Amino acid sequence: MTKGFTLIELVIVILLLGILAAFAVPKLLGKGGFETQTLRDELLTRLRLVQTINMHEPADRCTQLVVEASRFAHITLAATSSGCPAPGPMTGWSDNQRTRGRLVTPSAGMAVSLNNASSFVIRFDQMGRPLGSCATGCTLLVSDGRETGRIKIESEGYIHESP
Repeated sequence: MTKGFTLIELVIVILLLGILAAFAVPKLLGKGGFETQTLRDELLTRLRLVQTINMHEPADRCTQLVVEASRFAHITLAATSSGCPAPGPMTGWSDNQRTRGRLVTPSAGMAVSLNNASSFVIRFDQMGRPLGSCATGCTLLVSDGRETGRIKIESEGYIHESP
């Protein structure tokens, strides 16, 4: 009887090493774009939430997504005769507003931007169309310095990932 591995055992070991190389090792070596993708997905979900809220609330209320230096949250304010009021800096928000707005603070090195601005507000009308600087469509960038995720807001209101 000879000693050694069978062909099946060798194939299984090679498959396991391949799986480890493809999935486990990149996670051990760093972020590998996971944080960028996660933050982009959270921002995409939050944009769709703000859009849906605006489509279902009365005209005397307005919900806005506020982005300040990569942090973001949404806030609902009473509309005035001149339209939707500016939300003001997040540092001035009450604890209740920060909690209800589900404030997201990414780790250091992450950046969210719109037209090279790191602080901005996005609103939608009751038809779900973007207002203000995104009225003709815009692209938000989420970056960790190495990898960049993009979110496109179309002028008719469709929000999606962009390659």
